[in-house]
Amino acid sequence: MSPLTAKLVKRIVPGDIVLIPLDKGATCCAQVLVRGGLIVFNKAWKKPPESLEEVTGYDIVVHVVVESSVYKGRWPWIGHAPIPPDLVDPKYWKPSTRGRHLVDLIVGGNIVNDIPREQAIGLPRHRIWLCEAIEERLKHHFNGTKDPWDERMGPLISWLK
Repeated sequence: MSPLTAKLVKRIVPGDIVLIPLDKGATCCAQVLVRGGLIVFNKAWKKPPESLEEVTGYDIVVHVVVESSVYKGRWPWIGHAPIPPDLVDPKYWKPSTRGRHLVDLIVGGNIVNDIPREQAIGLPRHRIWLCEAIEERLKHHFNGTKDPWDERMGPLISWLK
């Protein structure tokens, strides 16, 4: 079987699998979700993967919300796969303005205000990440090196699903 072929496309849609560049020609794969979501699979590739099944068989290392350039073809497209059922309508949390012990949940694009913080454990935080910032943090993760932003922004591990 030959490796998947990466190509730049002008429009990325939910379900598409893209390659994110790392160091020394390596890449990792991510799947685009609805409403700006992105999941990254926990595998760095030195050469393109053989199949989409191979890609989606890895655990998810991070689930984030990204800025819109991901939908405009920033990362090369390698295929399309069904979105995992538990991520079709993703849930995120953001800090509430009404107290430190409360959060607002974003569920399917709707906001549910003032939920106890404990109910958001394990959900990704809703903040818009620049693609460049995601690339940099993933390079550190896959290289096993310390990320200088860990001290300020929180370690990548806090993103883990």
